[in-house]
Amino acid sequence: MKNNIIQTLKILLVAVVLSFGISYVYAWTGPTVAPPGGNTPEPINIGGKQQDKAGNFRAGGLRSFGDLIVDNGITLGGVREVSWPSVPSGAIMMFDGVCPSSGGWSEYTALRGRVPRGEPNGNGASLGQGGSDNAIVVAHSHTLTMNRVGNHTHSVTGGGGGRGSSGFSTVDTGTKYGSVTTSSAGAHTPTGTIGSSGVSGINKNIPRYQEVIFCLKN
Repeated sequence: MKNNIIQTLKILLVAVVLSFGISYVYAWTGPTVAPPGGNTPEPINIGGKQQDKAGNFRAGGLRSFGDLIVDNGITLGGVREVSWPSVPSGAIMMFDGVCPSSGGWSEYTALRGRVPRGEPNGNGASLGQGGSDNAIVVAHSHTLTMNRVGNHTHSVTGGGGGRGSSGFSTVDTGTKYGSVTTSSAGAHTPTGTIGSSGVSGINKNIPRYQEVIFCLKN
């Protein structure tokens, strides 16, 4: 009796194994294309073909040697952006050399040889220009004060003349000396000119600088 039960179990076990094997054979589908077509995609680390992954992809770091294409939003530092940040139209930036050839940039020629200055009242509709490279001296005057001289005379002493009471002669014939007193010219005030000093102020009102190109985002 016992042997019959063991024999029956063996037959059942063989039948179960055969049934699973037959179902696997019928479920298997052969290749649809000739080798090497239809192979499993290469691993992501060596494959050169595009691969799609439905779930999230996580890595310790990500580096792209080409373009990084993001079809939807991107999260940076916990902040999700649905569009890539761009420079707004009207922004002015400094560049070392020339303005970018792409992206809608052009030179802002109004800042050639100038520095930017904030509009005093914050009025963007009233942006002017001013200033000068040259040093400017504020208009002023100088006063020259001299003492006024009253009525006076000048005495002249001469010698060598032998004729006349004045002691002067066109021919020196003696050793007589005389004197002459000039007439009064009245009170008068002398004038004078104050001399200038210093150097030219051309290009003297400029601090140390580094030239750049100002570019406008259109």
